Amino acid sequence: MCMLQVLFAMNKEHWLNEKGAVTIANNFKIKPVNFKSQVDEIFTSLSATPENISQSVALLKELNADLTDLLQNSALL
Repeated sequence: MCMLQVLFAMNKEHWLNEKGAVTIANNFKIKPVNFKSQVDEIFTSLSATPENISQSVALLKELNADLTDLLQNSALL
């Protein structure tokens, strides 16, 4: 959820709630490449096995790194 709030702020959009926020953020000008598909993959791979949890965490770290790069390269800093 915090990633979504950051994306909304970077795009100067008002945050309402979580419902539909990933789809809305996917249409933003400033966002990680393939944002929605990355989020979908994280949730799809998440299940109650250690391997799948590790995979989801690794994908989430990649998405976090993409967002961090966007922030560091933006005029907001």
